Amino acid sequence: GDGKIQNNKTINVPGVDLKLDFISEAHKNDIAFAARNACDYLALSFVNNRFDVIAARKIIKEAGGDARIISKIESRMGIENIDEIIKASDGIMVARGDLGVEVPMEKLPMLQKSIIRKCREKGKFAIVATEMLASMYENPRPSRAEVSDVANAVLDGTDCVMLSGETTIGKYPVQSVEIMSKVCKYVESTIDYTKHVSYKGIIGVSDTIAKLVVDAVEYSDIKLIVTTTMTGFTARKISNLRPNAIILACCPSSHIAEKVVLNFGVKPIITDIYEDTDEMIESAREIAKSEFNLDDGDLIVVTGGFPLGKARRTNYLRIVEI
Repeated sequence: GDGKIQNNKTINVPGVDLKLDFISEAHKNDIAFAARNACDYLALSFVNNRFDVIAARKIIKEAGGDARIISKIESRMGIENIDEIIKASDGIMVARGDLGVEVPMEKLPMLQKSIIRKCREKGKFAIVATEMLASMYENPRPSRAEVSDVANAVLDGTDCVMLSGETTIGKYPVQSVEIMSKVCKYVESTIDYTKHVSYKGIIGVSDTIAKLVVDAVEYSDIKLIVTTTMTGFTARKISNLRPNAIILACCPSSHIAEKVVLNFGVKPIITDIYEDTDEMIESAREIAKSEFNLDDGDLIVVTGGFPLGKARRTNYLRIVEI
């Protein structure tokens, strides 16, 4: 069919494996620049296999960075190698625009559900993106179908939904964010996440503690989960099991806080490194009251790695009364 060629636009050739280097010299320079400037996340377009992720991670490391890698799934090869890509990545973006050209569009909804499910099983975060509120490029309100699309992404279990053109070139960027947030919050309020949790891959002490946290929330009317985390590991573990409570991640720096901000249900906060558990618990009580308006008698669960102040596997859990 006919098409228009423009500057700085991609060309899709469905069903053809182009023998091109995944990372060009220009890309290498861009990745290294991002790493040197303390980039928290790096999204890689058209990831086809784990070697693409490994190559990018090597450049990040050599440049002195530790950015988390989000692999954008936009090609048939990416779908075929999705399991190894998820394993090698920190998170996955279901980039439905180019993916909808590479594979039959009727397969997109089930591919989206499958990728999100696989991410949950592997403990990686998932992002759903592209044309979520596309009509808001020009209109102040989305279509009913777009609202349902956002809602279904939440129901599928995604960690994040993403706007792109709606907020970069659209006429109603603020309204787009407000409406997407409103839809997500409402849909989340209707879900009992304990009925959808998967305990696949529960191995070892850290996984066991994370499961016990979720059980405590379900059976003890826990209002808030407070976790101390030196690396973000504990918060991510608990997030993956989708407890029906906010996960307050007490981080030693903004750098660590940014590492967990995309994980479902996690609200990072920067705190001092605690000297002992008594100090940690008292701080948790104060934060619960001041930040979340909890009342005397409400229950919170406090968890993390002990001894405090060092990167340890999750091995501590305590239910605390405000």
